[in-house]
Amino acid sequence: MRVPAILLLSLFAGVGSIHADDKPLPLNCAIWSDPSFVASFNGSYRPEARIEPTLTSAERGVLVDVQKLMADGKRDDAAAKLSQALNESPTAALFFNLGNVCFELGKTEDAIDAFEKAIESFPSFRRAHRNLGIALIRAGRNDAALKPMVEAVRLGDMDGTTLGMLGYLRLNRGEYASALQAYRQAQLTQPEAVEWMAGIAQALAQLERSAEAVALLDEVIAARPAEPSYLLMQAQMMAAADRDDDAIVNVELARRLMRAASGDGAVDLAAEDLLFLASLYLRTDAGERARDVLLAAVMREPAAPLESVVRPLAHLVRGGQVELAEPVVEAVEKRYADAIEGSADFLRTRARIDLQREREDRAVAVLEQLIAKDPTDGESQLVLARELGDRDPERSALLFERAAMDESVAYEAWVGLAQLQAGRGYYQRAVEAAKKAQEVSQNAGLGEYIEALEKLAK
Repeated sequence: MRVPAILLLSLFAGVGSIHADDKPLPLNCAIWSDPSFVASFNGSYRPEARIEPTLTSAERGVLVDVQKLMADGKRDDAAAKLSQALNESPTAALFFNLGNVCFELGKTEDAIDAFEKAIESFPSFRRAHRNLGIALIRAGRNDAALKPMVEAVRLGDMDGTTLGMLGYLRLNRGEYASALQAYRQAQLTQPEAVEWMAGIAQALAQLERSAEAVALLDEVIAARPAEPSYLLMQAQMMAAADRDDDAIVNVELARRLMRAASGDGAVDLAAEDLLFLASLYLRTDAGERARDVLLAAVMREPAAPLESVVRPLAHLVRGGQVELAEPVVEAVEKRYADAIEGSADFLRTRARIDLQREREDRAVAVLEQLIAKDPTDGESQLVLARELGDRDPERSALLFERAAMDESVAYEAWVGLAQLQAGRGYYQRAVEAAKKAQEVSQNAGLGEYIEALEKLAK
């Protein structure tokens, strides 16, 4: 006799995306209610001696009653029925079905507990391992989910959902080749699941096969044209391949989709996505558009980390676009009032603006404070050295030398020192500094500068 299956019609209704430390794209919430996933998660109860517990007649009767309750939409009653039966006979099959019902009810932790008890009672219960892994993923416990998912595969589960989830977990751990293999196997059995195709694209991108990844995402986007996340994923890959204009088109399209979906146009991309768009505009010398997007990002809820906002802001300032940067600085001062005094990057950026606006005293005071607080702050030392220049050449030279110890500004520091010494007529010292700059980064123009200095030094 075929054992009646518990048909759970909308397992993940209302469940949000799973976040995985911003590494792989979070699983799209559409997957949880996708018919292929629902069918895969529950399946038909086909006992197999090696991997499934054999049902007793009493268990069959309970499951028939539970199925009727589920068909009538009485899920809480179904869970209560299973719990009552478990008090009398705590078996693996009943724990497994209780886990399924709790899972549909959104009681993820209760589902996890039930699946774990099913496995404790019947260690080779393959679908219990698989469903435990899925429940742990939905709970955001990705590291814990890997073990039961791998065990399900070891026990012979080659279902597309299992393999796709395994690919997701591998991708989350940075195991890109293994993730690619799992996703491709998942796609063979569930070719219609765009989540697995997107996973393949992410793994390919991490394996430096961006052209393949971008092309594959074209297919994903064609299948899900109204899903902004895939456009954003492809935009990141395009940007990595120096296709900034194409990336901008993708992000702006994603932005329009978000606004259209809200009805009133009030919804925008997340702050981090807006900052990514601002950085793209900066890379394409579209400063005014970058400013507008930065202002939108600063006001977005939830707020992005202050340092993420400061990076594109500092780019504006270093490029001399102070007028564009100033309204963003004002917005940051209001939004992050409690945090700016602890941000060396923001204070340094504001000091750069002060210098360009001829507010030297305030700028120098801030830079001195930053250096006193962190003697290894090469960028602040570099900015202050340039400002002091001929007014205090000895101090300026010392600051350039200290700044050169910071790899991120070493080249600029040695070049600055060379220019300072040349301006003072110390050509041999200038040659030595310029050669150290060349050791950091080869530059044809710098080579010509060194030759000119060497002639003056003779």
